[in-house]
Amino acid sequence: MAFVGKVVLYIPTEIVFGEQVMEMIKTIESVEQTEIYRTIDNLPPRLRQLDNAPSIAVLIAFTRKELSSLLSIRNLLSDIPTILVIPDREKETIAIGHTFFPRLLSFADRGFEDVIAVLRKILGIRHSKNY
Repeated sequence: MAFVGKVVLYIPTEIVFGEQVMEMIKTIESVEQTEIYRTIDNLPPRLRQLDNAPSIAVLIAFTRKELSSLLSIRNLLSDIPTILVIPDREKETIAIGHTFFPRLLSFADRGFEDVIAVLRKILGIRHSKNY
């Protein structure tokens, strides 16, 4: 049986890729619900409620400032499979990204196909129809 659950997507307000990522996630049949968060302030209360519900967090930080903000909620992600997109390939940025222990650490300049592929793998979907 495949994992069925919620995807909690954090993508900052100023980023236009949010709709593209949402449309890609909608193609995944095992996702029962996707919640999108545009500000970091709304994430902690929601993450605290996910204890009993199967969920996956997809966090996209297009700037170092956004990544630094996400550090404040890192402890809330310890039991949630996490996919993290970081802003650059600097050693310091990559080191920060690894402290989240993500299932995937990707880069903002790569697009989102790898994010969707790993999300599908976490969900237990073997064959990707669209991505």
